[in-house]
Amino acid sequence: MKLLVYTGPRGPVPENRMEFVRKIRQALSMRDCAIAPEDAHAAWSAYSASAGWPWVRVPEDTYEVLSRIRPHLRPEPAASR
Repeated sequence: MKLLVYTGPRGPVPENRMEFVRKIRQALSMRDCAIAPEDAHAAWSAYSASAGWPWVRVPEDTYEVLSRIRPHLRPEPAASR
């Protein structure tokens, strides 16, 4: 499984976004990718901001989830594991 990390600053996941983050992580796990909750929230927030919305719903299509937030993520270097 490939571990993905957000490329910018991140913070705690707000309580009202926990379900969104769970869905993002679940979709990415189906694509053999793992991500910390904070990284998932930060990446989706960055994507939503770039799309011009304060928050965009999580699509059902797992490929679409990954393609939308991939520009905001990078694989974690093996040395830091």
